Amino acid sequence: MDYNSRIREIAERTSRFLRQFKQPEHMDSEAKMERVRQIAEAINRRISASSSPRDLADRVEATFQEVLETYRGRDWPSVAIFADCAKVTAPKQGSGEALAGEWSLDPVGINSRRIQRGDAVGDEWIYGRRAVEAIQSGQITEDNLRPYRSGLFFHVRDTLGNDEALRRERQYQLKHDAARAGAGLAPIFSLQMEAAE
Repeated sequence: MDYNSRIREIAERTSRFLRQFKQPEHMDSEAKMERVRQIAEAINRRISASSSPRDLADRVEATFQEVLETYRGRDWPSVAIFADCAKVTAPKQGSGEALAGEWSLDPVGINSRRIQRGDAVGDEWIYGRRAVEAIQSGQITEDNLRPYRSGLFFHVRDTLGNDEALRRERQYQLKHDAARAGAGLAPIFSLQMEAAE
């Protein structure tokens, strides 16, 4: 795939991705097209030129997923946000992942590393099936998730009040225990609640 084809492919995917965000009102359609091209070029610079079309699509989608998990705004994310997210999802040089054609999207690995670094992750990596998958992979432990769980509780409390925060925390805990049971693991929150009663 030549350079122009890659840029066109990434730009088309970027345009579809950006539909979920509020369009910048201060930009006319030509300026918006230019911004999409800039984003496509920023992503493209962080993907190996020898990548297959499938690898290219996987890397672009991984970048978009990273944007969704880290960007908190309603308006279009900046070019720099896309560039940073493309960098985070890039395979490390010298690893087996970095070899052309052998790279694969590993959401458990990506989010486990983010948790180890203390970076933001989606709620599904804090409680529930995805969190249990990450724990079972051996890359993180329940202890690694404690600060995230506290942060989620306090965010909900500050936004919706203490009662709602407690209610949601209980729902999250039941969801997590159900996921642990589905994976053949003992529940942890149900036992703590029984001991407290």
